[in-house]
Amino acid sequence: MSKNIFTHNGFLKNICAVIFLLLVTIFTTLLIFFYCEIFYEFGNIAKEQIKNNKIFSFIFLPFLLWFSALICRIFAKNASGSNLDHITEAIMILKKSPDNYQKISHLLSFRIMIVAIISSLIATISCGSLGREGVSIYIATSIFVSSAFYLRKILPKINLESWIYAGYATGFAVAFNAPISGLIYVVEKLIKNKSKSYILTFLICFAVTLLVAFLISDNKAVYIIDKINFNYSSKEFISLAILAISCAIVIFIFRKLLIFSFDKINKFKGIKWHFWVWFFSFLIIAIANYAGIYVIGGGIKTVNDAFLQQEIFLQPLDFFSRFITTIFTFMIGASGGTVAPSIALGAGFASSLAFLSDINLHAFMLVGMMCFLSPLLANPITAGIVIVEATNQDWQCLVILIPLSLISFFTYFFINKITKSLLITKTSK
Repeated sequence: MSKNIFTHNGFLKNICAVIFLLLVTIFTTLLIFFYCEIFYEFGNIAKEQIKNNKIFSFIFLPFLLWFSALICRIFAKNASGSNLDHITEAIMILKKSPDNYQKISHLLSFRIMIVAIISSLIATISCGSLGREGVSIYIATSIFVSSAFYLRKILPKINLESWIYAGYATGFAVAFNAPISGLIYVVEKLIKNKSKSYILTFLICFAVTLLVAFLISDNKAVYIIDKINFNYSSKEFISLAILAISCAIVIFIFRKLLIFSFDKINKFKGIKWHFWVWFFSFLIIAIANYAGIYVIGGGIKTVNDAFLQQEIFLQPLDFFSRFITTIFTFMIGASGGTVAPSIALGAGFASSLAFLSDINLHAFMLVGMMCFLSPLLANPITAGIVIVEATNQDWQCLVILIPLSLISFFTYFFINKITKSLLITKTSK
């Protein structure tokens, strides 16, 4: 009898959808917030180990890093890395096979989500250099999609793709305490992926974002920095544009190395895989002991400590060391994001070049953060907005930041396109 009620009563299903949206959004927001807090504290513990227990760190921490990669390899291979590519792949599959959860269950599921959480926390406490945002978004998309599928009989017919975008909005908003950015992120994704049910998806994401904004309204900005005046002359803007182009070139190299090294290690089997994971885990600890605590973790503390200083705080050694430790942590197969580490890399890169410009140091770092993020995220508008929102800057800054974000994004785009063309030409010969 109840089956018939849910089958024929659209009003009842709509009520269930509203309740579902409320409960899932609240639960997911609280879970991600709890995860982010633990992640941050675990990162601080790792830094304390490097400062105070160097011998212990060399003996025990490589084992933990290896274990964080091992549990992904055994229980859920798709939990490795940032998971954002897996979410994109799931969307592409759903375009061909709408509402076919079985075809994306190897990419989005409760099991993979749990493995990703555990792996990322172990990697963080053992001096890994990946961020929390990738897993945060994965938590949200997995919960929304899997829950919607299992409760599909009592919910109105809404594409699973729409629930993925709701997860995008929630995870991004909570990870960066930036609800507006979460919504803009979804809008850019909808346009790029040419989604058909964009109106319903936008309305769902808008409702989700409003609720998340209310739930996290008391949270502090992720990056603590004073307000910056971005009223720059054309000459100073050119300096920032050169920085944006430089960031795009470096992030292109960074991303190519991430993908290449991960694929290389992932193909190894048996003892060979264990050996190389142990080897690079040991190197991560060695680099952290040599270069210091600002080359490990998700990078939030690194950026905030740098913003506390009026003089240059992050040196070229900090930038290069984090560049390497992030690649090594990603390549061994631990779970974690590359977005927050890329923001820290942007701050370090800009700080390293700040002596070449008379522009305010913090402004230079802020632009570096955004211009590293823009190509990596592949959403230039979101990149500008999230940096403003996560640092609590005035919105008029976007007049300067958005053009710089676009410069970085299109520089990366053209380099990528030229590289692909050269490879195709070389292969055809």
